[in-house]
Amino acid sequence: MVRFLGWVVVGLAAAHFLGQFSKHVLGYGSLKGMIPLFDLDLEFNIPSLYSGLSLIGCAMLLGAIALLKKQKRDRYLRHWQGLSLIFLLMGVDEIIELHERTIKPLRNALNATGIFYFTWVILGFVLVVLLAIAYRKFTLSLPPKTRNRFILAASLFLLGTLGIELIGGYYAYIYGKENLIYSLWVALEEGLEMAGILVFIYALLTYLRSLSDSITIHFERSLSAPTNN
Repeated sequence: MVRFLGWVVVGLAAAHFLGQFSKHVLGYGSLKGMIPLFDLDLEFNIPSLYSGLSLIGCAMLLGAIALLKKQKRDRYLRHWQGLSLIFLLMGVDEIIELHERTIKPLRNALNATGIFYFTWVILGFVLVVLLAIAYRKFTLSLPPKTRNRFILAASLFLLGTLGIELIGGYYAYIYGKENLIYSLWVALEEGLEMAGILVFIYALLTYLRSLSDSITIHFERSLSAPTNN
């Protein structure tokens, strides 16, 4: 499944590039709506729907892990439940781009320019720091392979959603958004985000499989254990 999703991501990135090349270099308009339909920088289209559903898929996997953790009365149950809720909200936000609606009010309030032209990243950095503090012990408690995959996934996602967003914001502030170079920054940003989510989905699936196997083994041993009559 992860490999299939990987090809979907490649296809979306290619469709975005071809559309933007047609628009900014060849001079086509919207090509009967096909260009905005695959524009990675727009909401309510195929890429935003894919990204939103993939995040919601992560929320469902996290919810399944939380259910297994509840059976075992795991000390980090609330952390798993919290992650599931966070990814659900992120998925909804990705589809309807709620965070984009905070840019202009924050920009006007803070008089932000340059790398903070997309001003919502300030809130993003604050939330990331708070989550890093809240989930430090949780992260350290994970099995090494799972922990490393989680960290890799987060690094890719944050590099795109915050790091490249800063650069793209600066470029948009200087040169505007209606050009091919800006659309390439968008492709890099969204590509890193999607890659991070793919790694996270893989990490969750493998971890969920290990939990299911351990529960099955424990259950089978319980059934085969001799009973005292």
